[in-house]
Amino acid sequence: MKELVIIRGPSGSGKTTAAWTQKTIHCFEADTFFMTNTKDYDFRHDLLKEAHAWCLGTLANTMFVDSPDKIVVSNTFITKWEMQPYLDLAQKMGYTVKVYKTAGPWDASTLAQRNEHNVPIDVIRRQIAKFEPFDGEIELS
Repeated sequence: MKELVIIRGPSGSGKTTAAWTQKTIHCFEADTFFMTNTKDYDFRHDLLKEAHAWCLGTLANTMFVDSPDKIVVSNTFITKWEMQPYLDLAQKMGYTVKVYKTAGPWDASTLAQRNEHNVPIDVIRRQIAKFEPFDGEIELS
């Protein structure tokens, strides 16, 4: 059975680390869009929409061409509507979905210190405040 694993949570909460423990080489993140040839991270807010479109498109291509048994996508997915295109794609391509959220409770100060992309604390506070639970999601331990 083919499976799409979605890992969500605020910046700095361990999404990438959790993704790479899922025993698959098929891991996707919008953050990858901002990686340079020298492996530096060059975030540009004006390209965020394009980064998420790239992530979804790359995932769709992998599902269509390679059809792996397990795919992982880890983005903040703060609101349900941000996940919906991935849920729709999984259904269309015959993938079951498991949704995980990173372990809480989340502390903005701690997450700001440990996130690798220098996301400001005020942005992380907004992420935490706007986070919408998803029915059936599993909290990672």
